Amino acid sequence: MIWVSSILVILPLGLFLWATYKLYLARRQEAVNLTLYLGIEELHARTQAEIKKNTGLVEKAKSLFSGQKNSEFSGTERAAGSFDDPGMLATVITTIIAKDGNMRLSLADFEKVNDGDYVSVYIDTATQDLILSLKHDLATVDSYLLGTHRSAETDDTYH
Repeated sequence: MIWVSSILVILPLGLFLWATYKLYLARRQEAVNLTLYLGIEELHARTQAEIKKNTGLVEKAKSLFSGQKNSEFSGTERAAGSFDDPGMLATVITTIIAKDGNMRLSLADFEKVNDGDYVSVYIDTATQDLILSLKHDLATVDSYLLGTHRSAETDDTYH
């Protein structure tokens, strides 16, 4: 008889402990789910802000590009910020001097420049940096991204 009463006490106690453990696991999973939800909500908000920002930048770039294109075809007006504009060229030179300090250009420096040499102008869309280069193939992704790794015999850099 004692063993029957022991079973009647142990069985509900075991069920209670099992249910308590399952409740603990469910609450722990709920906390993980809430953390994931809040992280995804924050990521979504930041992504939406970046999309709005990038949409504005794309529209601005399209308008600048179409303005430049129209002025090139018409030949009458210069687009605002065009490198044909002396003011824009003066601003770029002023920025270079402000960045690097005084610069001396000797006759030997001018002699190093060949008749066919010219400066190509690129814009890094990720950083909004202006890139001035004597290399004229930076517009291709491979040459710009891998330009520093081309001479290496073994390239163990992850691309």
